[in-house]
Amino acid sequence: MFTMTTDLADPPRPVLLLIRLRAMVGSISGQLGWAFLGFGMIFVWGFMTHADLTSWYRFSGELQTAGGEVIRVEDTNISINDVKMSAYHYKFRVGEEVYQGTSYDRGGLHKPTDSVSVEYPKGDPGNSRIVSMKTSPAGMFIIIVLIFPAIGLVFILLGLRKGLKGIRLLRDGKQTIGRLVSCEPT
Repeated sequence: MFTMTTDLADPPRPVLLLIRLRAMVGSISGQLGWAFLGFGMIFVWGFMTHADLTSWYRFSGELQTAGGEVIRVEDTNISINDVKMSAYHYKFRVGEEVYQGTSYDRGGLHKPTDSVSVEYPKGDPGNSRIVSMKTSPAGMFIIIVLIFPAIGLVFILLGLRKGLKGIRLLRDGKQTIGRLVSCEPT
């Protein structure tokens, strides 16, 4: 008969912080997740600042229009499908108030002093755009850059789940003995 000697304390045992951290982030899925997240965030920071993420709900209700005038046109350093985007700065009047805004579209559509039609949500002329233009240089399609960080988060969560199971096993597991039945190369 085998005599079992135990080197472990009875459960629940304390698990050192470094061992917990290693279990949480040391798995291959966790490491891949952090790599995907870090790499993907480069694109998020680079592109999402130019995304038009709010127009779909800000301009979804009842819109009012007003006549406006282009003040100046600036070329941006952004090209979408090899088309250079321009910033069209405009002003328009609602009652006695004069409002200004900036809309984005491909270059060459308007020049300073051109008349344009401006739309804004009912009762909120501070949020406006030139009709059929965007409020940011890039459209909503740019959110596709969130795919890499999302994949990274999934891998990180899978690694954390596996790490938590390992920590729980170290803390609450019971020591036992076993017998090797077979060994095969994998």
